[in-house]
Amino acid sequence: MKRFFVIFLLVINLFGKNEEFDLILKSFLYSNDIKSAYDFVKRVVEKYDPQNIYYREWLAKIALWNKKSDIALKHYYILYSKYKIRKYEDICLKLALALNRYDIAKKILLKKASKGDKKSFEKLLDILTYEAQYDQAIEYIKKFKYLFSKKEYLLKLMHFYKMNSNNKQLLITANRFAKDYNYLPTEISIKLAKYLFIKREFNKAYEILKKVDNETPYYLENLYLFSKLLNDKKTSFEALKKLAKYPNTNLYYITQLIKFYYEKNMFQKGEELALRYFHKTKNITFLNLYILNAQKNRKWNKILKILLPTIFPTLILG
Repeated sequence: MKRFFVIFLLVINLFGKNEEFDLILKSFLYSNDIKSAYDFVKRVVEKYDPQNIYYREWLAKIALWNKKSDIALKHYYILYSKYKIRKYEDICLKLALALNRYDIAKKILLKKASKGDKKSFEKLLDILTYEAQYDQAIEYIKKFKYLFSKKEYLLKLMHFYKMNSNNKQLLITANRFAKDYNYLPTEISIKLAKYLFIKREFNKAYEILKKVDNETPYYLENLYLFSKLLNDKKTSFEALKKLAKYPNTNLYYITQLIKFYYEKNMFQKGEELALRYFHKTKNITFLNLYILNAQKNRKWNKILKILLPTIFPTLILG
């Protein structure tokens, strides 16, 4: 095989023709000898004519057939970046993403984004997020601001300021957003509320916390704690009622809601909720809260009905 290459290269050197190359290459391909075809064209490119685009195209293609994706990417990317052959852009990007060659993928995505390709820019941001390059993402978002509506632009800035823990810029951007759209994404609201709380700006923290668009359980827990701190009982009560609707709510919040019912003379609701959670958890705290509410309604028979099969048998056995 080695002598064959030497003879072939001598022929090429003497005559400068591609006919011999095509003939030998096709003979390998027609016989379905992909490995030999790859070895042959690789040697031609590396030893004879590295500048020849035709040979390199074949090398990239056959490397891919041989499942040598990294080699294929190397040569397709040379064709794309060095020789400016645009048709290889998509295959370079596909291979770069598949092989986690984000250095190459980012260059291609950035070029596509500069031509107005919003989808490519979103993919670029995904990679920058994966690499934790939040400052770079913010820089690009500002540079390609024209790809987005004002709302999208501010949302993306807030997201990356949050990821980067740049609370000062996050607060500035959040205030702009809330002024224009009268709400804040829940995770942004909670993060800023905690930031302002640490700065002991409690009222500002509370106000920004109430601007959410989606009342998740985590948000409601934070809302309850902040409202309790600022003695806003109305908001605390509403937050607890909403939390009670979720099946896996921390029992602490359920006990606080039952106590609220008691304080508001809503004994029937307190009694029902306490009894439900006593049956569910067998937690003695809920039994005590049930009795506390039920005795206000003078439901002595019901209290005894609960107590007899629970407490008294235990005392007798003891």
